[in-house]
Amino acid sequence: SLTNYEVQSLLNTTRVRKVNTVGSLLLNDNDEPGLSGSLCVTVQSAAGFTEEGRVHCLIEVDSFGHFEQKAKTGTCTCTTEASWNEDFDVELEEAQTLRVSCYWEAPKGGLLKSSQASPPGGRRSPIPKISGPRKPSMSHPLHHCGAAEIELLKQSLEDNRRHPVEVVLNGKIRIALQLRYMSRATLKRQISMPFKGQKGMFGVPLGTTARVEGRPVPQIVELCTAEVEKRGVEELGIYRISAVSSDVQKLKKAFDTRSKDLPSMLQETDINAVAGVLKLYFRELPEPLFTNELYPSFADCLALADPDAKERSMMSLFHELPEVNHATAQHVMRHLRRVAEKEEVNKMNINNLSTVFGPTLLRPSETATPGDMSSAAFVGDVLTQVGVLQFLLNLPAGENRRASLSAETVVTVATTV
Repeated sequence: SLTNYEVQSLLNTTRVRKVNTVGSLLLNDNDEPGLSGSLCVTVQSAAGFTEEGRVHCLIEVDSFGHFEQKAKTGTCTCTTEASWNEDFDVELEEAQTLRVSCYWEAPKGGLLKSSQASPPGGRRSPIPKISGPRKPSMSHPLHHCGAAEIELLKQSLEDNRRHPVEVVLNGKIRIALQLRYMSRATLKRQISMPFKGQKGMFGVPLGTTARVEGRPVPQIVELCTAEVEKRGVEELGIYRISAVSSDVQKLKKAFDTRSKDLPSMLQETDINAVAGVLKLYFRELPEPLFTNELYPSFADCLALADPDAKERSMMSLFHELPEVNHATAQHVMRHLRRVAEKEEVNKMNINNLSTVFGPTLLRPSETATPGDMSSAAFVGDVLTQVGVLQFLLNLPAGENRRASLSAETVVTVATTV
């Protein structure tokens, strides 16, 4: 079967852009390029319910032709209106559509009356019952309020501005949202600005943090990966599902100020926030973990046709990373393999983890900003980033194997002209 990287490459070559309601792929040469960057989704409220119940919303985004769940609000007990005001920072990779779904169930301590699901003549449930994102108890069946899709168009989402949006589900339930899109170019500018005179660890070069802490792997990486392995490896969609932005920002501040409350915060915070702050740390590094200098060589190496030459060259490049980058990359890759061992539970195999981490750990040089690149070139870069990390994660992890590869003659990767 095809890997996720191979499927995405195929989708890119056929210019897949949209998905219809039954999931078949629509091909259209005139489609607008998808958005890449970050989308802050604020789920404000939902109104129009006819009975008291517990309500939550799901946020999904399409990526390379299929939808993925990106966030879930907390559960709100309400009568006719639910209020959240929760922010989620959602990563976009060639996304064109945002999908919002809403689910309702009876409040705890109270059962749905039998007449709510009774034959005609009895009082019915306010929302048709369907299977939801989790398995409900028999006493509290979950009901689907419906779903709405929002087209993500660059011309209607002015960069870094908040845009109020209201969607209506099944003509009854109204959900109020705010969307704030930040392009990759804007994100890069924000990452590069705060370092001057900054104290802390976010936005600070990896080598600087290592020297200050006196350790080969930054403390934030060790603590977050340990916490995820402790209580997050069986969490559905770990590293893919976004946490509430305020939780991530609180952890970020605690790390930057080296708060004495950090150990307890890590243990008590939503595990998706712990995963989110780790991704944010790597995303805000002034230079990506795999370095600007070696990125073109990793990309060229991925294109080698001979599998043995590719493996030897990839390992050689990996060992060329600066000492702290090499130690940190090894730590992260061991961690991701451990997460992937639980893929039957968390649904995050190596392909999925590479899709999440590839564009974060490997990026093109700052000299080529996304705004200057064609859509096809940008997608090609993303697929390369995913492909390199996936290849490295799939390599045998044994020390003897790595040593034997390093001892062999290395094939020189020619620079593409």
